[in-house]
Amino acid sequence: MAGGRVPRSFPFSFDAEFAVGPDGRNKAYAGTGVLRGLVEGIDEHLAEHERKPAFRTLGTALLAAVNWINDEEVIDRLAAFTYSCVVIAKKGRDTSSVAQLKKLHDVNSRMPGFPTWAFPELGWIAPREGDQPAVVTPNDRQEDILLPTIRTLGFRPRDSSHRVPWLHAKLALLGYVYWHDEDEIGGVADTAGFRPQKLWLSSANFTTTGRFSQDYGVWFDDPLMLRGFREYLVTLLGASEGLDPDDDMTPQFPPVEYDDEAFRDYMAEFGPWPDEDDD
Repeated sequence: MAGGRVPRSFPFSFDAEFAVGPDGRNKAYAGTGVLRGLVEGIDEHLAEHERKPAFRTLGTALLAAVNWINDEEVIDRLAAFTYSCVVIAKKGRDTSSVAQLKKLHDVNSRMPGFPTWAFPELGWIAPREGDQPAVVTPNDRQEDILLPTIRTLGFRPRDSSHRVPWLHAKLALLGYVYWHDEDEIGGVADTAGFRPQKLWLSSANFTTTGRFSQDYGVWFDDPLMLRGFREYLVTLLGASEGLDPDDDMTPQFPPVEYDDEAFRDYMAEFGPWPDEDDD
């Protein structure tokens, strides 16, 4: 490059793409093409759901956890899902980090987010009342919360010399949100949930540098892995915060606390809850 430095890069001969799994139906990527593999897997998932929608589906869904996200192609794919939520690490408050957060605020303003009603585990979380968890009584009803697409988790470094524990995971779950007219034991109920179908595990962040670095990424559909990483990601969601929260880890929507006296008074007047009655 005349008058400038020639960008350095790894040779493409390092790149690899190969089939994995018992019948080779999944793919693995190594080298500089890892984010391409992520995008290709997302496109295949969306195309399959468009061709053959899942039974009683409410739309496609993505959950992810990654240290940082700024790759435009990956961000654009988030908008293609009916529901999406990505938990990232907190950044500092230097000029560069503030500028990057501004872009992510824009992402949240135009992306769909993810409703908590899709996760039974997050059934009773709520905004804080001041600096304390919300307190509920027998007359209160569960509130639906729409989690913005980009969330944060963990601790913010005060400066470049301050070391804090990082969210260093790099994974994504693709699936769909469904509804059903029965609960887990077959009773009549209006229920919904998130069903994962594909798991992405990688060494690469969802950043532009992931297109030039040596990384790996693998797609899985093993049921036990899907179940385990779903539980992990939902736990992260429950502890997550907004884009520019306090420095320490303080969940934005903690589990509620119960007004024990109000519940005792209710039971004294009306008796136990219906499901506590003897047969």
